This record gives sequence, structure tokens and C-alpha cells, in this order.
Amino acid sequence: MVIPPRAFVGGPSKNRMSVIQGALASALVLLWVLPLALAFWGSIRQPEISLAHPGLLWPSALSLSAYHRLLSSGYWLWLVQSAKAAITSTGVALLVSIPIGYAAVFRGGKMAGITLRILLLTYLIPSVFLVFPVLQFATASGMRGSPALVGVLAGAFSAPLCSWILRSQFALIPRQLFEMAELDGLGVWARLLHVVVPAAGQGVIAASCLAFIIGWGEYTYSVTLLPIASEFTVSVGIPHFLEGDVWSWDLLLPAICLAGIPPVGMGLLLTTLLYRQRRTWAGEE
Repeated sequence: MVIPPRAFVGGPSKNRMSVIQGALASALVLLWVLPLALAFWGSIRQPEISLAHPGLLWPSALSLSAYHRLLSSGYWLWLVQSAKAAITSTGVALLVSIPIGYAAVFRGGKMAGITLRILLLTYLIPSVFLVFPVLQFATASGMRGSPALVGVLAGAFSAPLCSWILRSQFALIPRQLFEMAELDGLGVWARLLHVVVPAAGQGVIAASCLAFIIGWGEYTYSVTLLPIASEFTVSVGIPHFLEGDVWSWDLLLPAICLAGIPPVGMGLLLTTLLYRQRRTWAGEE
């Protein structure tokens, strides 16, 4: 008897792949959550215990005085600077990647594919090569010390990858939906804003999470363009707790904990959305 090809779909191999993917997703979650959990447990110890026994993971006495000292020292300014850079990075990445992904799917043509490949090739250029011209521009324009400029650079760096994410998401939108909007008289930008973007909500959120994480943790341009302590982002400011042989554990651990909450939250959301997207592509939903 000849077994139809569809009989091979699913079965043990499919279950095995699901187990492997679940294990990888769990390992990724642990990779994000475990360091943050260890930093949190260390941050709620009494400062005297943190300084005397930095390797002690479980607190013998709980205290939030380390957070009070940290925020009183002006650390909250670094959080605000990082948030400005991350939000700007997200906005720039979406402004660039949404039209590119839209054109690649609904406008088609060879130029759209070539443009996407050229954008990916920009990752071959190390960011350190651009530090000097960026520094010259920032100094001449008076924008040195601005977290918005750091966010623009981080958004430009994340835009190519976001374009590929959105291109894959836009490709799942039924053509009939796009054609009906065109017959209703909607223009190009109206179709993009009122039809394509809402229908690809998961992809837009995933691209936003990715751009936010890149902007939050950007270091190369931040350390170059933000020279004053009050202008630091968390990625630049946290290493200042490690000066020579003196490590300020009582401030370092709560600083890591507070700085890790936004990217870890975005990372978990991104992982969930990509997993749902994979199930959609596999026809499981």
C-alpha cells in the first residue's frame, strides 16, 4: 500500500521538533531571567553584607536601602537617558522598516529585494568605523550629549533586521484585503496605515521590541557622544561602579537589576510573538 505524503506530516518527528524548540525557548528565557533574578536577590541584601560577602547569593536580611541610595545618587537620570535613546531608536527603526517591508511585499520587483540585501550588508560595517565621523558631526551641530542622536544611530542600525521581520509578516496578509482597500479608493499611505500595519500587528510589535532592546543597550555611540556623567545611559554608567580593585557591589547589583527590567520584558514579549508567528507559519493556528 502506498502511503500518502501527508501521512508523514506530524508524528514523532514533529513532536521531537516541538520538544527541541520548547527546550531552546526555555533556555533562552533562563538566559534572560536568571542573571536578573540573581542580581535582584543580591540587591535586597543589606549593604554591609554585600560589601563583606559579595558572593553570597541568598540574603540573610532583606533591605531596600541599596535602591534608595542608588536612586538618590542620580541613577534615575541614566534610566531616563536610556529610555529616550530606546524610544527614539524604536521610532526611527519603524519609520524606516515599515515602508521598506511594505514596498518589498506589495510593490514587488527586483529593486525591493536588492534594497533589502543592501540593507543587510550594512551589518558588515563595524560601528566603530563610524565613530569618528559621527563625533565630528555631533560636535559641529551641537548635538553631542543628546540621547536622541544615540537613538537615531541605534535605530538606523536595527532598521535592516526590522525590515526583514516586517517583510515576513506583511507577506502573510491576504492579497484580497489589500485589493479591497485599493478598490475603496485608499491611497498608498492610507492602505499602509489603516490596513497593512493593523493586520501585521504582531510583526510591528516584534520589530519594536528588537529596536528598543538595541537602543537601550547601545554602548559604542553612547560612550562617545555622552561624555558627562549626568548624560550617561545605563550601559555607559554601570561600568563606573567597577573602578580598579574597588567594586561597589551595594550599588552595582540594584543598578543591574533596574537596567535589566525593560530589555528582559521586551525580550520575553519578542520571544512569545516569534513563537506564535512560527506556529502561524506552520499552520497550527
